[in-house]
Amino acid sequence: MTYKCRALQVILGLSGFATSSGVTSMYQNHVFSFIPVINGLPCGRSSHCNSISPRRAVVQSQYEEVSRLSFPDVLEKIRSIGKEAAFFSLDTEFTGYRQEERDEYFDTVQERYLKKKRVAERYLLVQMGLSAFVWDKALEDYKAFTWNIHLYPSKLQSERIFSCDASSLSFLRSHNLDFNLWVDGVPFLAIDQEASLRKQVEDQAEWDLKANAYAGKKPARSNFDPNADAETVELHRQLKEALDKLGPGAEPFLLPQNLSWFRKKMVQNTIGRHPRKANLWLEVIDPPAAEAGAGVGPTSTSLSAYNLEQLQVRYVDTEERIKCVQAKKSQALTDIEEAAGAMRILKVIKDSGRPLVGHNFFLDLLFLYTHFVKPTLPDTAMGFKAKVQHFFPSIYDTKVLAKSLGVTDEHGDTNLAGLYRKEGGGRVALEGVTGAAHEAGHDAFMTGVIFSSLLRRIKAKLSENISDCGTSPSPLSSPCSMPSLAYAENWSNKVFMRLTDVESFELRNFKQIPDRTRVFHVRTRCSGALPHLQHHQLRRAFSSLGSVQIKALGKHEAYVVFHDITRPPPEVSELKELVSSSGAEADEGLEIVTYEERRVALGILW
Repeated sequence: MTYKCRALQVILGLSGFATSSGVTSMYQNHVFSFIPVINGLPCGRSSHCNSISPRRAVVQSQYEEVSRLSFPDVLEKIRSIGKEAAFFSLDTEFTGYRQEERDEYFDTVQERYLKKKRVAERYLLVQMGLSAFVWDKALEDYKAFTWNIHLYPSKLQSERIFSCDASSLSFLRSHNLDFNLWVDGVPFLAIDQEASLRKQVEDQAEWDLKANAYAGKKPARSNFDPNADAETVELHRQLKEALDKLGPGAEPFLLPQNLSWFRKKMVQNTIGRHPRKANLWLEVIDPPAAEAGAGVGPTSTSLSAYNLEQLQVRYVDTEERIKCVQAKKSQALTDIEEAAGAMRILKVIKDSGRPLVGHNFFLDLLFLYTHFVKPTLPDTAMGFKAKVQHFFPSIYDTKVLAKSLGVTDEHGDTNLAGLYRKEGGGRVALEGVTGAAHEAGHDAFMTGVIFSSLLRRIKAKLSENISDCGTSPSPLSSPCSMPSLAYAENWSNKVFMRLTDVESFELRNFKQIPDRTRVFHVRTRCSGALPHLQHHQLRRAFSSLGSVQIKALGKHEAYVVFHDITRPPPEVSELKELVSSSGAEADEGLEIVTYEERRVALGILW
């Protein structure tokens, strides 16, 4: 008897409802249970279900929108779940990807890397989707936990300037990207930025403590400009008088609110050049407290503290000054820890030792580096590969896997949505979630589904006895054990590169030089008197050498590729003879060199 699952019963649980208004919370958890049904009966672990080759869905999926406010709790969830995850899948969305130089089919790996490098350094990530796929032995199925993380630069990245491609933003908005969520997104710092900021805080604390050593010494000459505007001159006069009067028990001197940057620097310089500066402490206070006339301790003394809050100067003795310096340092380090934000996710993935999976993953990896490791990418592809391997020693690209296995959608393509329809059967979905394709969280989930299915396909090909698991690949699971990642080891650390004869960007192959001994450069030596390069004449001349491909570089030059690997690569002299004997136009003005000779002539070594 044949049983077919005719429906999916979906049990939807939502947390975080604003029940009074009937509107759900912006940062809610979506938990779904998917139960296959056979002839009206739920499919559990019965023999009925195991007698077929079920395309079962994720037993349980959780999807969560993540903002700045919800991120601390979410990070703890990711840390906890990451310890049990079989693998992570990840996707990103960014403000643009337009590049100045177009991709050429015969770019070297270094050339292609440099073109994409400039894109990743120019544009900004707006979303990062992360899915953790956990194998449940009891259920013989995966549980998928997915987070759609909105990203926005930390306020400590005052130098962060980025570009936007109008068409890319329109595309993201058409796929329901909420720009209000974006600006309230999770902050982030690159690892080297965090290290630099921490050093600045340590150096500042050391300098603040050294101020005691200058007590009583001759003050430095003031650099105040007496020709400044009248209000600034008056503020400077009042400040100097107040500093001279400040002593034990004296009331703090309150400065006007919302001082300009120039006037704040004037205040800092005036205090720093005062003979009793060791007993003067400048701090930010809450405006309500200031209006009430009450002095309070330091509140926000991070590197970006002096913006719109009110400042006050008060007298401190040596012991109190040390306490103030320590409090200021502690608060600044706390601010940096919060600002690091989404960068902490990379550490979770790295520490877990689990593979990271993406789809068409090249640009995503470059953006992850510029946002969470260092804003400037290494100058060479070799250097980038070494850095990526340090953080993610195991990476898989589902586009590389699908192409290698010959898995395509109904149109013969390997795009994410098409593969998901094929491998997920249209039944593995986060029903009820507003996100869809091109939302980073949803795309990360689809990537994980596809990877699980491709693992199953590899397992089926390698195993001769798969009767217990069925004969067709299941999108996420089988009645047997979890598909081993060892099945896909041959495809690890290879990411897809488009429009090239290079099969993939190999992260473990540091000096990746493609074999182009069958590629030749052909051009006419004069672009004026001689006719254009006639591609059909070249094909006819070289037809005796098997399959020929011509990649035009313009009207007067092209690359010619000979695909027949059963023959040795032809010699240049042989090609010239074939052109001459074919009677092709302008054969006397035709120059033919090997690919390697062409690169050397251009000064490109690799």
